[in-house]
Amino acid sequence: MLKTLLSFFAGKPKATSPKVRPSAKPSTGKARSVASEITELVKTRKSANIPLMDIRNELYQMFDGCSDLALMTACMKAADKIEDTLVNRNLRGKELEKSGELSKAIKLYESNLIDRFDGSHPYERLRIIYNSKGKHQDVIRVCQAFIDFGGNAPELKEKYRSIITKLAQ
Repeated sequence: MLKTLLSFFAGKPKATSPKVRPSAKPSTGKARSVASEITELVKTRKSANIPLMDIRNELYQMFDGCSDLALMTACMKAADKIEDTLVNRNLRGKELEKSGELSKAIKLYESNLIDRFDGSHPYERLRIIYNSKGKHQDVIRVCQAFIDFGGNAPELKEKYRSIITKLAQ
């Protein structure tokens, strides 16, 4: 099944997506097997440097195209774990900022940029931090990353475009 799941993520046609049988309740053994295959799949994607948000979105796509309860459950649990990882980085970054450990907070926020977090928090914090340090190229990079990957916030994207324009002059 892992080979089939990998082909799904590789963008193969829908005909090669997992063959699943509808079931109201998965057997415990099958659920564990599917969960471990999804876990292995996520590890494989992470080792290939696929951003976590992209992996999460792929899991959602797999969930949407599926009728197997065990696979659906495994996909949602893996997607939730990814969300938790990203949100916890932001929360830990806030704590580190409060305790004066700015360089550690920056590393966590930058990790969320690399993983294409779709909320505004790490982008906004990095923009403010880098601006206060006079690191205008980093401000521009962070603003552009939000415009490219930061979710659906038109007003903030416009604000960041304006900041880029001002700093680029």
